[in-house]
Amino acid sequence: MDSPAFQAVPAETTLENNVSQVLEIQGKKIALVKTNDGLFALDNSCRHLGGSLGKGIVRNNCIVYPLHRWSFELSSGKCVNGGADEKNATHEVKVEKEKFS
Repeated sequence: MDSPAFQAVPAETTLENNVSQVLEIQGKKIALVKTNDGLFALDNSCRHLGGSLGKGIVRNNCIVYPLHRWSFELSSGKCVNGGADEKNATHEVKVEKEKFS
Protein backbone atom coordinates (compact mmCIF):
# COMPACT_ATOMS: atom_id res chain seq x y z
CA MET A 1 0.00 0.00 0.00
CA ASP A 2 1.38 3.38 -1.00
CA SER A 3 0.24 5.93 1.60
CA PRO A 4 1.15 9.59 1.26
CA ALA A 5 0.57 11.87 4.24
CA PHE A 6 -3.06 11.84 5.32
CA GLN A 7 -5.35 14.62 4.16
CA ALA A 8 -8.88 15.30 5.41
CA VAL A 9 -11.63 14.62 2.87
CA PRO A 10 -15.49 14.75 3.03
CA ALA A 11 -17.13 13.03 5.97
CA GLU A 12 -17.92 9.33 5.60
CA THR A 13 -21.62 10.03 6.00
CA THR A 14 -21.61 11.99 2.71
CA LEU A 15 -20.61 8.91 0.69
CA GLU A 16 -23.11 6.50 -0.81
CA ASN A 17 -22.46 2.78 -0.46
CA ASN A 18 -20.95 1.13 -3.55
CA VAL A 19 -20.45 4.41 -5.42
CA SER A 20 -17.00 5.74 -6.26
CA GLN A 21 -16.05 9.36 -5.65
CA VAL A 22 -12.96 10.79 -7.34
CA LEU A 23 -10.93 13.17 -5.18
CA GLU A 24 -7.70 15.01 -5.79
CA ILE A 25 -5.30 14.48 -2.88
CA GLN A 26 -1.87 16.06 -2.98
CA GLY A 27 -2.14 16.52 -6.74
CA LYS A 28 -3.14 12.90 -7.41
CA LYS A 29 -6.61 11.66 -8.37
CA ILE A 30 -7.89 8.94 -6.05
CA ALA A 31 -11.04 6.81 -6.38
CA LEU A 32 -12.65 6.58 -2.94
CA VAL A 33 -15.27 3.88 -2.37
CA LYS A 34 -17.44 3.06 0.65
CA THR A 35 -18.89 -0.45 0.95
CA ASN A 36 -20.35 -2.49 3.80
CA ASP A 37 -16.79 -3.79 4.31
CA GLY A 38 -15.24 -0.34 4.77
CA LEU A 39 -13.61 2.51 2.91
CA PHE A 40 -11.15 1.96 0.10
CA ALA A 41 -8.89 4.25 -1.91
CA LEU A 42 -7.19 3.39 -5.20
CA ASP A 43 -5.33 5.37 -7.82
CA ASN A 44 -8.02 6.66 -10.17
CA SER A 45 -6.06 6.16 -13.38
CA CYS A 46 -6.14 2.72 -14.98
CA ARG A 47 -2.55 1.64 -15.68
CA HIS A 48 -3.64 -0.10 -18.88
CA LEU A 49 -5.57 2.65 -20.71
CA GLY A 50 -5.23 5.63 -18.36
CA GLY A 51 -8.96 6.28 -17.99
CA SER A 52 -10.88 6.98 -14.78
CA LEU A 53 -11.29 3.88 -12.64
CA GLY A 54 -13.60 5.94 -10.42
CA LYS A 55 -16.21 6.07 -13.18
CA GLY A 56 -16.65 2.31 -12.88
CA ILE A 57 -19.40 0.29 -11.25
CA VAL A 58 -18.79 -1.11 -7.76
CA ARG A 59 -19.92 -4.69 -7.12
CA ASN A 60 -18.72 -7.62 -5.03
CA ASN A 61 -15.98 -5.49 -3.40
CA CYS A 62 -14.49 -4.75 -6.83
CA ILE A 63 -14.64 -1.77 -9.13
CA VAL A 64 -15.34 -2.58 -12.78
CA TYR A 65 -13.38 -0.30 -15.10
CA PRO A 66 -15.82 1.10 -17.70
CA LEU A 67 -13.52 1.03 -20.76
CA HIS A 68 -12.61 -2.65 -20.86
CA ARG A 69 -14.71 -4.16 -18.02
CA TRP A 70 -11.76 -5.45 -16.01
CA SER A 71 -12.51 -5.83 -12.27
CA PHE A 72 -10.11 -4.57 -9.59
CA GLU A 73 -10.32 -5.64 -5.93
CA LEU A 74 -10.94 -2.62 -3.74
CA SER A 75 -8.77 -3.95 -0.91
CA SER A 76 -5.69 -4.85 -2.96
CA GLY A 77 -6.05 -3.10 -6.32
CA LYS A 78 -5.41 -6.47 -7.99
CA CYS A 79 -7.12 -7.16 -11.31
CA VAL A 80 -9.33 -10.22 -10.77
CA ASN A 81 -11.04 -10.26 -14.16
CA GLY A 82 -8.94 -9.09 -17.09
CA GLY A 83 -5.22 -8.42 -17.31
CA ALA A 84 -3.56 -10.93 -14.99
CA ASP A 85 -0.58 -8.69 -14.19
CA GLU A 86 -2.52 -5.45 -13.78
CA LYS A 87 -2.78 -3.83 -10.36
CA ASN A 88 -3.74 -0.33 -9.24
CA ALA A 89 -2.07 1.21 -6.20
CA THR A 90 -4.19 1.30 -3.06
CA HIS A 91 -3.98 3.82 -0.23
CA GLU A 92 -4.67 3.54 3.47
CA VAL A 93 -7.87 5.18 4.72
CA LYS A 94 -8.41 6.08 8.34
CA VAL A 95 -11.63 7.30 9.96
CA GLU A 96 -11.61 9.76 12.84
CA LYS A 97 -14.88 11.07 14.29
CA GLU A 98 -16.81 10.50 11.03
CA LYS A 99 -14.06 12.23 9.04
CA PHE A 100 -11.59 10.21 7.07
CA SER A 101 -8.28 10.89 5.46
